[in-house]
Amino acid sequence: VLFFFFSGEPLEVMMSHIKRKGQSKANCLRQKRRPPADLKAMVQQHGDDISSISDESFCAAHLATLCQSALKEYKASPGLRMVNYDHIPGIFMDDIIPYHFVKEGRLDRDARERIETVSKRYSKGKFEGKQWEADSDVKQAKAWEEMRSASDKYLRPIYEELQKLASEGGGENN
Repeated sequence: VLFFFFSGEPLEVMMSHIKRKGQSKANCLRQKRRPPADLKAMVQQHGDDISSISDESFCAAHLATLCQSALKEYKASPGLRMVNYDHIPGIFMDDIIPYHFVKEGRLDRDARERIETVSKRYSKGKFEGKQWEADSDVKQAKAWEEMRSASDKYLRPIYEELQKLASEGGGENN
């Protein structure tokens, strides 16, 4: 079984979930009233109390548990590939598609051009047809201190471990 886990810069991923301080309807906060055992354990390992944790810390811990699940699967199962989000679309054209989905082992110019064209469009439904724009700098600038601290505490360590795997021979475990 072949599957891929894409991981992005922690603070930017968190800013995609919680766009402004005080936002409480972010996907990463859905389980705050009834957190799963793995999230409770992670928070406790970091010396925090799940009942009084900030939204930023809860979100970071939630995202970190997703990364931990991917890492656990990576160690247990062949076929998992760690990929740095920042390497898209190049890694699709140069590695993933040619060596996992195309028999010839490379893409022709027409296929590469189509991928380049598609990758310039925003992928989320409500913005159909919208030109994609890099927003890393904006997210970094808008992040507040509690967001930065939570990202560094919970998410940064596992992210760095995933990125190390992604950089070692492409991060493929098989």
